[in-house]
Amino acid sequence: MTIHPTDDVITSDVTPHTATRCPGGWAVTWLGDRTVGRNQAITAMLLAEEAVTASRGNLLSDATLKSCRLIDDLARELDLTGEQAIDMVRETPPSAPADAPAKTHDLTVRLRDGLAVITVENETDDHRVYLQVGVGKDLGLALSKLTPVQVQLLSDELTGGAK
Repeated sequence: MTIHPTDDVITSDVTPHTATRCPGGWAVTWLGDRTVGRNQAITAMLLAEEAVTASRGNLLSDATLKSCRLIDDLARELDLTGEQAIDMVRETPPSAPADAPAKTHDLTVRLRDGLAVITVENETDDHRVYLQVGVGKDLGLALSKLTPVQVQLLSDELTGGAK
């Protein structure tokens, strides 16, 4: 199980739930409208991973899972019981904000052996780019200042034009 925290989003290899920085703190998909601090957002993501992992492998029955000490401890940090947290993780589908565009691809960034590995997956193919970590951070900083139109123009220019 691995969570991937950045300055603005926390994702997981195990669960589709995410935590996103928002005004006043962090919004976690399974916590509804509740805003929490960064540490609580990480706790919420760990709890979601525990719930999904145990359920997926049928490692624990529902009754045992809901009374699991680790889940109870994590849930307590969110002012929830283990049972409440498990029910919320299972019942709340991860979703994008209502004003977000339709998702057409998955983007992941992983740091591995001094490289930033950027993977974009869509319905037809995958693209993977390997950058030195410093270059990846510089690129991320540059892209964060651009509008979507500017990002598209930059992409077209770097790849030899629109396709």
